Parts: sequence; C-alpha cells; structure tokens
Amino acid sequence: MASITSKLYFHIIKRNNDEFKLAGISENKETWYVLPEEMKDLSLHEALSTKRAIINTINSIKPINGYCKICIKLDDELRKEYYDKDENLCFLDNMWFFNDYALAKENLCLEIEMSRINMIVMGLPVEIQNQLDREEITTIEKLSKELTKIDECVSNIKPKYDNKFLSNEISYNTDVKTKQLYQHRDMKM
Repeated sequence: MASITSKLYFHIIKRNNDEFKLAGISENKETWYVLPEEMKDLSLHEALSTKRAIINTINSIKPINGYCKICIKLDDELRKEYYDKDENLCFLDNMWFFNDYALAKENLCLEIEMSRINMIVMGLPVEIQNQLDREEITTIEKLSKELTKIDECVSNIKPKYDNKFLSNEISYNTDVKTKQLYQHRDMKM
C-alpha cells in the first residue's frame, strides 16, 4: 500500500522512570502497526524522538505515567525512517500489523490502573497523599506497599496526651455537664 499521507500517528506509552515505548504507528488511526519488541524503545527512533511535538508529549505524560496518541506532519527525515523507496510504511523491511483492538485494550488497562490508583489516593488524607511519590506508584501493588510503610510508621506513634473525654473511663451516655464536672474534678487532683 503506497503512502499518500502527509502525517503519521504515533502511540507513545511511559513505562518506567524515563523509558518510553512506541506502541504503535498509523497512517489513519484505523490500522495500527507495531514494531518488534527490540524496536519499541522510543530512544531508538532518533528522527522521531527529537521532534518538538514528541518532546512535549513526553513531558506531558511523564508525571502521570500515561500514554498519548500524537499526529506528526511527515518531513523528509521521518519519511526516510518509516517508508521504503516505494512509499510503503515499513520497519526494517518488515510490516507488523497491530490490531486496533489490542491497542485499545492496552490503553484501557493503563487508564483503569491509573484511575484506580488515583481514586484510592484521592480518598486519603492530604498529609498521606503528600507522602506518596506519584512517579514511583504506577501499580496497585506499589501503592499498597507504600501505604503499608506509612501505616507502620503511624502505628508506632504514641499519643502525646490522654483524653479522658474520649476514653472509656467516662461512658458515652453521660451528659455533657457531668463529663465537664468529671474532667474539672480530675484537673484539681
């Protein structure tokens, strides 16, 4: 299939720290092509990884451990890297078809995982949220480990004072005046 397109779509996913993967390439967003595993590392695609649009995309998905599909206008450098002399989209003389279904499922799995993590973290007290490193927590398991560490630290802290008002020494059905008298009496002793 000879290319008459003037742009390509790239599906970029953040994997670990500063590792980005080129998950798919398309001419029309309907049929996606995938590179062999050894060619998915975005840093291997020099012509692509130096484009301003790709750099901006990397910077935008880096803090959220996300992904992005981006459209880039073809220039001679990109055309030379991704097309053969007959204008066929190819990668090292091999065409790799990537089912749009599989690509959509991978995106969905990433979205669901990050949504689950975000929903859990949003329900935590702000002090706990501030102790979590968003860049490091990319899975529920990592979140669970971090929360366990925080739990262990918090459970080792002893209260600084005894509050008899909230303790079991005064029954909860006692009226407020009686509780105040009880506390006042204890302060004098």
